[in-house]
Formats: sequence, C-alpha cells, structure tokens
Amino acid sequence: MAGAIEVDVRGLEGLLKALRPELVGKPMRHFFQRATTLISNEAKRLAPVDTGRLRASLGTDVDKKVVPLFGKVGTRVHYAPY
Repeated sequence: MAGAIEVDVRGLEGLLKALRPELVGKPMRHFFQRATTLISNEAKRLAPVDTGRLRASLGTDVDKKVVPLFGKVGTRVHYAPY
C-alpha cells in the first residue's frame, strides 16, 4: 500500500506473553477499531471524488487474533495510489 505507516514496537512479544489475553484483548480490539475508523473517515473526507468509487471502497481490517496486533485501512481500487 502506498504511503503506509508502520510502527515497530520492540519487546511487544514479551509483553504480550506477560499479559493475560483475556484482560488486554478487548481493549486492544476496541483501540484498533476506533483508530482504523477515524483514519478511514479522514481518508474518505480527503479522497478526490469523480464517481465516488474510491471513497466507497475504503475499508478497515483489524487483526483476528485474541489480542490484535494491527489494524489496516485501505482499498483495492487500482488507481488509489495515484
């Protein structure tokens, strides 16, 4: 994905092993869902509009693990990077 932002947190695996998934999973999922929704809404607001296809195609995805580690915002429209 063009212009992707990636954050690498060192020691995350060790921290996740020390934490109980049933305690951190729900707050982490809530965080990623809210964050990806906010980013998606802003991307839709800033997207150029001709037919509206690009704006309508923007979507979100949150890691399906018990303790999610990522959230994604993107589109499969081939001209989106331009």
